[in-house]
Amino acid sequence: MSKFIVEAYRDAVANTASKVYPLVRAAKLKADFARVFSAHLGHLIGGGASKLKGFS
Repeated sequence: MSKFIVEAYRDAVANTASKVYPLVRAAKLKADFARVFSAHLGHLIGGGASKLKGFS
């Protein structure tokens, strides 16, 4: 299992997905996550560091 997947959160969302309402800040959070995760993948593909800056 990927260290980026927290099974408890995944399962909670899977069991309540139809009851979750998007927050006003959801679009910004999704865009920020996509940017950080995409940069991480770029570093891995390019042979660079595999750690996300600011995460351990």
